[in-house]
Amino acid sequence: MSTKQSHWFTWSPNGDTLMALLTEIAMIALYWITTHLLSGGWDGVLVFGVLTNLVLNVLFPVWWIAYHRKQPLSELGITTRRWLPSLLIGIVFAAFSSFRLRQMASGVNWLPHVLFNAVILWEPFFVFSWLQLRFDRAFGIVPGVLLAGLSFTAYHIGTYPPAMLIALLIPGLIYAAIFRLTSNLLIVWPFAWSVASSLGTLMGGMQFTWRQVAIWSVILLVQLGFIGYTWRRQSRRIASSARISAIASWVPEDAESGVGLALQDDSGRYLFFLAGTRHRCPPGELFYAGIGGHREAGEGWLACAHREAKEEIGTDVEILPAPVTWYIPQHSSVQKLEVADRPRPLAFYEMIHPPGTPRAGELYRIVIYKARLRDVPQDLPPDELLGVIALTAEQVIRGPERRPTLAELVEEGASVVAGGETVSQEVRLYPIGTAMALAHVLCHETGKF
Repeated sequence: MSTKQSHWFTWSPNGDTLMALLTEIAMIALYWITTHLLSGGWDGVLVFGVLTNLVLNVLFPVWWIAYHRKQPLSELGITTRRWLPSLLIGIVFAAFSSFRLRQMASGVNWLPHVLFNAVILWEPFFVFSWLQLRFDRAFGIVPGVLLAGLSFTAYHIGTYPPAMLIALLIPGLIYAAIFRLTSNLLIVWPFAWSVASSLGTLMGGMQFTWRQVAIWSVILLVQLGFIGYTWRRQSRRIASSARISAIASWVPEDAESGVGLALQDDSGRYLFFLAGTRHRCPPGELFYAGIGGHREAGEGWLACAHREAKEEIGTDVEILPAPVTWYIPQHSSVQKLEVADRPRPLAFYEMIHPPGTPRAGELYRIVIYKARLRDVPQDLPPDELLGVIALTAEQVIRGPERRPTLAELVEEGASVVAGGETVSQEVRLYPIGTAMALAHVLCHETGKF
């Protein structure tokens, strides 16, 4: 189950969006310099091969996401999630495109040409894993696909004639849509893109030699080496997480952290707050999240839970022990933990602040406790929450996969139990934070993951 919220259109540009735009501008300039000013010898290798393909297109995005933003490589489409269907779809598209390639490659030394296009990881990685996913997070799925196709076409301007640019835009959009099916790089590379790029370069009058295959193979090895090192580094963090024995061993002293409540009413439904006026949400949408919030310096976890409940819903809660503690990291699968803390927390959740928030892209650790209401919610602060909604367990599980309207949720068994007078029945709701974590927990507890 993905932790990413699927949305067709949104508006949440941030620093990642700006960096993606800047790298695209740099790519346009460097591509033009390579094709118009350089001889195609070692100057081309240094400028286009090393500076552009190695550094700008691959190493920098990996550094930005994994080291600067401290996000998992899955944010660049490098993930084991859906790897097999991604690979199979890529092979099918490669086989389908190969019929056209055989026709165009007649009379051409096709083997080095195809191999060269197979080792250019940089292009699908830069266009889809880096640019498209940044645009997707900022503007939504549809704009992400469109901007990826336009970005791919843009750096060919001045090299290909106008008619050819249209011929590049169409497959660029098609492959962007294909990539978004799984957001796994294997769906486009190495198989599908090697054939598609071979076709495109032949249409542009290009043919590649064994010398170029050898040089770009070395570049590929460096790229894969850096990605592999980063993957191993993040995997070690996962392994160390498996040794979590208490909250204190999971949350460093200087880490940003908070408490969330898996709060239930007497009928077993889960209670979440509807985002208040101070929260930024896409037009026509509101997020829902668990009661809870930021832990203050020196504050105990249980004290934080009780304080946040009183501040947000005007009543205290009873903290309940969980039978199992779940660990929900950003870059690995959900797992069970044995922890010494009592009452036992329900979950440890690693949340990435969403785009458009002051700490967008940064890690936030949430300790989640099972809890029960002691009184009805009252005196809701409207800047923090517009209401409290009760959702069934099935609605919680399905939450990350859809954006239903409030009216649709009510028809399925949900209800607004406090506030909500100013919330439209047509507003679409989506989960973040504790609500997202609880979806994972319930999926694993019910075997629906």
